[in-house]
Amino acid sequence: MPVMELTTWAYASIIIIACASIVIAIGFVFLVKALLQNTQAIQTAVSRLDKNLNILLESVQKSIEDVNVITHRVSEQMDRVESIVDNIETATRDARHSVHMVNSTVTPMLANAHSIMAGVKKGVDTWKAGAAEKVYEPEPPEQR
Repeated sequence: MPVMELTTWAYASIIIIACASIVIAIGFVFLVKALLQNTQAIQTAVSRLDKNLNILLESVQKSIEDVNVITHRVSEQMDRVESIVDNIETATRDARHSVHMVNSTVTPMLANAHSIMAGVKKGVDTWKAGAAEKVYEPEPPEQR
């Protein structure tokens, strides 16, 4: 009988090992199933991330284009301002030159004209004074 008992123990061991193998296999199936679900969730998340990243990159590209347009406009405005400043500087230089020319040519002529006019006025005043004395001098009585 001991041989039979061994066989029963052998069958029982085989049945226990088979049951444990089935339980382990079922555990592996659930583990693989969970891994597949997690993989699908990760793929979905990566797909959403890729889509959102593309939207973000398009937005960044649009912002960069807008910044480039604004920079170009600012550059044009700066060029215009520099041109205006250059024109003002040229006009100021021309005005200073004109004032210098007036001071060096017209002012002496006006001073000379003023001197001449003062001399003419004095001459006229003197002539009037001499003419007034003659006009108002009583004529000597006529001798008959």
